[in-house]
Amino acid sequence: MSLPPDIADKMRAILTEQDGKIVWLPRTADFYANSFSRAYDPQGAADNWNSTRAGKAPAWRYDSARGDFMAQAHLRKVSLKDVCELLGADYQTHRIAVDLAIKADSRERGKRTIVQSVEIKGGKVYWTRRTRKTHPRTDQLLLDEFNRKYAGKEVLPRKDGMYRIAFHYVTLPDLKAWLKEKEAK
Repeated sequence: MSLPPDIADKMRAILTEQDGKIVWLPRTADFYANSFSRAYDPQGAADNWNSTRAGKAPAWRYDSARGDFMAQAHLRKVSLKDVCELLGADYQTHRIAVDLAIKADSRERGKRTIVQSVEIKGGKVYWTRRTRKTHPRTDQLLLDEFNRKYAGKEVLPRKDGMYRIAFHYVTLPDLKAWLKEKEAK
């Protein structure tokens, strides 16, 4: 699926290849003034974009129905293959890079969640108490229910020796290393 010419022009204006990655281009106030409602501050929107998103990769997500990575760009979904074709970039190189970046991000997110959820005492893994500080977006009733059922109780390993914590799997040596790293900070 190739992009229609008008959409291709819009994508060329907002995406580029930089240092082997597909990234967002900086935007000007004119971009916002011409693209969206004049009811808000175009210069403020451009400054915000340039400080938070410009030079960073789009949020690629794998779409199994299409068999490709997709990102939201200019209010529409575009595939990695179409963007690579548009920018004249090597698709396989970018596909591998995006896949590795997503896996690394997932591992880091899992690591943060796991470190926040458990502690090791006497060589055993235990659930920690969840508070408003550690889980600010979770309803207090859910926090109370979790604390009543699980806080302070041992997390049992699976048959293969892995621990399943908050939908993530981790080995005991990795868990110990992550918790030591947390304590060192």
